[in-house]
Amino acid sequence: LKGKCIAHGNNQDLVGKDFWETPDQAGKLYMQDLVKRAQDGSGWVDYKLRNLFKSNYVENIDLGTDSYI
Repeated sequence: LKGKCIAHGNNQDLVGKDFWETPDQAGKLYMQDLVKRAQDGSGWVDYKLRNLFKSNYVENIDLGTDSYI
């Protein structure tokens, strides 16, 4: 819930990177939107990266020791 990528099935280079202050192509802080939506329960977040429109479904996962989206 802090914007750091802990796993990525398509691009290992993204693992360990912090995206909290990274804007999408429209200037939207999409990671902050993803975290807020997950903290509110669950839902969809739209954003644009690499000239592609993305829509991700997120939900909060509480493992007891930490929470993830």
